[in-house]
Amino acid sequence: MPLKFGAMNNPARDVLDELETLSELDLDYLELTVEWPGASLERIREVEGDILSLLSTRDLDVVVHAPWYLEIASPYEGVREGAMKYAEGLLDLAAELNAPFLTVHPYTPGWLARYRDEARRLNLEAMRRLVARGTEVGVRVHVENVDHGAFSSVSDVLYLLGALPEMGFTLDLGHAFLGGVEKVRSYIEKARGRILHVHAHDNYGRGDDHMPVGAGRVPWERVLSYLRSVGYEGTVTLEIHCSDLEYVEVSRRKFIEYWERAGGSEG
Repeated sequence: MPLKFGAMNNPARDVLDELETLSELDLDYLELTVEWPGASLERIREVEGDILSLLSTRDLDVVVHAPWYLEIASPYEGVREGAMKYAEGLLDLAAELNAPFLTVHPYTPGWLARYRDEARRLNLEAMRRLVARGTEVGVRVHVENVDHGAFSSVSDVLYLLGALPEMGFTLDLGHAFLGGVEKVRSYIEKARGRILHVHAHDNYGRGDDHMPVGAGRVPWERVLSYLRSVGYEGTVTLEIHCSDLEYVEVSRRKFIEYWERAGGSEG
């Protein structure tokens, strides 16, 4: 089965303008990140009918992405509950848009890393609640590796996946590479069978730069050979942060080239 490619809207810009522009590219789906200021849940509710019409007209699927900073595992109960209600609203939105899954980040501030057991407990509690709600509305919940702060290791993600067999894994290759190529390999080998979605972007190994594929130091042929070895045949979001969307198209082409050189099936 060929890979399917998508791209993510820039939440700093108006969501409808962003999706209309992305829909003109050679993509199979759009990844809707629901973040303030241009793509808040409230703004998307205002234009939800327009989004559905756009997806139908352009024959595009959609998946949904939660804000990276959502405090679903805050030790402060009132903050945590507010974030959880927002996340549950995202699951409702995903169901209305016929999105098969919602990707959620663990709550990972550096200061919480001093209390790693509590960070794990709070994140598991949050993810368990979201998985249950997702089951009710027909949307699968994915956890994404963030590779910093309180959830900086492969074992942290495996802890959640082990406790919640219904949950999927969105493997962010750029995030994983911040720990080196062997960390990427470890995610792929240890979470094989649970990787249901991939985020692709490049960096120099020092910061989360979200550069075009091939522009940084990610050894793409090697990384994609690991993905091929576990039989990955899913969706790949080109999470490129740039003002010129031509780089999204370049990234798609480069990803396919690297994938084919790595011995994978044609994308």
